[in-house]
This record gives sequence, C-alpha cells and structure tokens, in this order.
Amino acid sequence: MTDAGLDPSRRGGALSALRRWKRSAVSRLDASEALFPLQTALRGHRRLALNDKTELVIEGYPRSGNTFAVAAFTLAQQRDVPLAHHLHAPAQVLLAARRGVPCLVLVRDPVDAALSRMIRRSFETARSTLGDWVRFHRAVLPVLDRVVVASFAQITTDFGEVIDRVNAKFATEFRRFDHSEENERRAFERVEEMERADSGGGSVRETHVARPSEARAEMKAKLHAELDAPELARFRAAADGLHARLLDAADAEGALQPPASPRASPHTTASGRG
Repeated sequence: MTDAGLDPSRRGGALSALRRWKRSAVSRLDASEALFPLQTALRGHRRLALNDKTELVIEGYPRSGNTFAVAAFTLAQQRDVPLAHHLHAPAQVLLAARRGVPCLVLVRDPVDAALSRMIRRSFETARSTLGDWVRFHRAVLPVLDRVVVASFAQITTDFGEVIDRVNAKFATEFRRFDHSEENERRAFERVEEMERADSGGGSVRETHVARPSEARAEMKAKLHAELDAPELARFRAAADGLHARLLDAADAEGALQPPASPRASPHTTASGRG
C-alpha cells in the first residue's frame, strides 16, 4: 500500500471537485424523508433500508463503528434479525423515530471520523468531510429522545451495554453481545468478511476495512494538519458543539432503567437476552 491517497493534489483536480459536489448534494438529500425511498432505489440500497419488517435500525455517519456494530449485533443473535443499516442517511433515523422502530445512532468524534473518511475516499477534503459530519448529526438532533445514542467508545468497548439500552428503551429482547476478547475477535473476522464482499471478494483493503489498522494510523498522522487549519476553526467548533450534545445523550442513557415488558409488535424479538 502506498500513501498516494494522502497526496493533496489528488483532491485538487476537477474530477475530485465534481465528486465532492455530488457527495455534498447527496448528503443534503439524505436528510429528506420524502425522497428517501427514491434515493435508496436509485442507489440500489433497498435491502439496507427501513421497511415493514425491520426490527432495528443501526445508523451513523461513515467510519463511526457502523460495521462493527452490525457484526457484533448479528453475531450475538440466534436468528436473522431484519436490520436497516449502512445508508449513512439521517432520513433513515428520522423515519425510524416517526414509525416507532427501534433505532441505534452511532456517534464518533468528528476529527477521528473525518480522518478515517478522508483515507477511505481520497477525493474528500477536511472541509467537505467536517461539513458532511455536521449536516448528518444536526439533522438527527430533533429525534434524540426517540433513539438510543452510543458513542464510539461505548460501541467498541462494551457493545453489550449498548444492546441493553436498546432493550430497555424499546422493550425488545435482543441478545446482548458479550464483549470478551474472543467475541471481539470473531466480530472483527466478520468485519473483514464484509469488507471482502464489498471489495468484490478480493483482499482486505486497509484503507477501507472497519477495524483498527496500523497502516491507517500512520496515514491519519499526515492528515491531521489539514483538519487543524485555521480556516476550518468554525467547522471544528460546530462539530465539537454537536458532538458534546450527542455525548450528553449517550451518557444520560448509560444509566439503565429497568427494562420494560416486551411489547406485542412486529418489532419485538423472540429471543432472550442471554
């Protein structure tokens, strides 16, 4: 692997600018509930979208623990639970909240998410990525009381507690993930399987795979200067303010309430919380 993706000149050409414009336009449309069905159909993502059978929505900005959360959750269940995930669209969260479908929103530090995003998509700039992060999280603020919010640290160190909070809030009975070293290893194996499928069955791409990577750590160090640029101060301030509000929501939910009685609805699971 080379550091070609870190070359700023690769983000300065006309093609890169066009790709950023397209991504920015899509991110704005992703917050529209009315356009959500059309958006998912045009992008070929219907299988990942909320539907009448969905029992849980797991959504977050890209590079926020989405793949690990889905891998760990499915690993813990003893049946195939219909999930909606990986669209990175606020509309999916808004629709879940309006329909009363259990929803887990994943939140990562904006700079960390931006660094990982810039490595995966070499045409992205610090400005475009931070702006995208702010748009996504600002759009979901109105429904925070109707979803469960989990920080990146909570997702990656105690995902079982996160599932407990989902069960407590929505009266579901999803099996908890025992966050042992062995189960974490199995979850990362599943993450790598998902990456191979995404890449067409080839090798694991270190710039893409959703697990810790020494190679990416070195690349992130080289990108920090772009995110620390003085002209991005207002973007960082907006992102930091949103992040603080989201962490407050995640921490407030950390103290579990007694689980409610399982509800009789299409979204109640049949398995216990083993």
